[in-house]
Amino acid sequence: MKLAAIFSEHLMLQRDKETYIFGETDIDETITVSIDDISVKSDVKKGDFRIKLPAHKAGGPYTMTVSGTSGTVTVEDVLYGEVWLANGQSNIELELQGARGGLDIINSIDNDRVRFYNVPKCAIMDEVPEAENGLTWRLCKKGDFKDISAIGYYFADVISRELGVPVGIVDCYRGGSSVTCWLKEEILHAMPEGDPYFKSYDEACEGRTEEEYEAEIIDYDSRVEAWCAREAEVHKTNPSLAGHELEEAIGNFPWPPPMGWKSAWRPCGIYYSMLERIIPFTFKGILYYQGEEDGPRYQLYKNLLKALIKEYREDFMDETLPFIDLQLPMWIERTAEETREWGGLREAQRQAVEETDNTYLSILLDCGEVDNIHPVDKETPGTRLAVNTLEWIYDSDKGATSPELDKTTVDGNRIILTFRNTFGLLKTADNELLDYRNENTSEVPNHIYGFEATSDGADWFVPEAKLAGDTVELTIPDGMSVKGIQYGYFNYGKVNIYNAKDMPLAPFKKELL
Repeated sequence: MKLAAIFSEHLMLQRDKETYIFGETDIDETITVSIDDISVKSDVKKGDFRIKLPAHKAGGPYTMTVSGTSGTVTVEDVLYGEVWLANGQSNIELELQGARGGLDIINSIDNDRVRFYNVPKCAIMDEVPEAENGLTWRLCKKGDFKDISAIGYYFADVISRELGVPVGIVDCYRGGSSVTCWLKEEILHAMPEGDPYFKSYDEACEGRTEEEYEAEIIDYDSRVEAWCAREAEVHKTNPSLAGHELEEAIGNFPWPPPMGWKSAWRPCGIYYSMLERIIPFTFKGILYYQGEEDGPRYQLYKNLLKALIKEYREDFMDETLPFIDLQLPMWIERTAEETREWGGLREAQRQAVEETDNTYLSILLDCGEVDNIHPVDKETPGTRLAVNTLEWIYDSDKGATSPELDKTTVDGNRIILTFRNTFGLLKTADNELLDYRNENTSEVPNHIYGFEATSDGADWFVPEAKLAGDTVELTIPDGMSVKGIQYGYFNYGKVNIYNAKDMPLAPFKKELL
């Protein structure tokens, strides 16, 4: 009898919910799971098994024993608290050691309120046994938690302090992964949105022998190793160098890797080699930060994301499992044309969330860097995510959410915008975003950034905008008929409107009749 690797020393279990203990056995046997005052006995068949435990309040540490005919497994230092899955691609994968200020935290703090478990980044199942060997949950001990998700850490730190209970983060992510990497085959094959992804995969693999593919992998790995060696050398003298400046110094990171059956970025691949390894662990909810890879296909994204949410709720056996999506921040390559793909992707995120119960969107429109798809400020999105979650999930008076467009009123050449979630006030505030679109060429003080209007549905211009309490008034040139307005609907540009609780205005796109 063998438990799934996630059931290891320093385990964190979700409080106040029924939880599943699972693994595999080589025989039919009776297995008993005991922890604190809980003891559950179950007859299981040869193969995979799962045993449901009743809900337990926050507390610990406890010892959990799982015993049967084939042996006994003991798991020490188990806590009950709040457990969240951190899932997606590189921006939630970015580790605390790589975030601005992260090393200071790692080297100065013992945080006994936060624990984490890193699901191994395996591309194929053959890699799993070795990767899981000796794997355990980790404590945030001084100098020894550099590889926790930075966003996950900031989120967990705020939640644990506000709720007064320990928080566990299960890190399950892979940089560069499409939403389709996390969907199982029967789901993605049944969706027309999956066809372009399978077609691209087939085309990438076509006309190449297995030997040629293996040679490409060896060559690629050597180029990555050389790049990482250069990075390490540069960081000895300039540890904060990142993004465009780093690549100017050492060259562009080798990307993409060769596509094939061993690629973590093939459709459906890491569902089986990563996500399935922790199903059906019990979570309070899911933190999902992904979409960068799907920008060029943003028209397909809404239905793919909705399918993912449905899949996760079925797999983790909780049809109302909270799903919190982190919105894409601002980003554009320094020499790239403004395509508005990320504006389209953010809109797809909004639509998917709006159409799915118990699903939420954390607004990051005021975050991001030019030419660095991995912004190093992870404290802002992590703490904002926590404050949003306190509002949405925990009904805390410390929570808050972003203002959203509620109503538009046309009055002559004025368009008056009314918003919900303003908490009585809208205001401007500066942030790290640059006026990359040259909106404020006259350098007008307190300029309101981010609004656009169109008279023909194709060409967009910047209207005059002013705040009036918790509304915004746009002024259109006399005699012009406006067909649409939008806010923040671009890959990168400055925006600067917040509500009374310092939450940024959510982007929107609105047609006017």
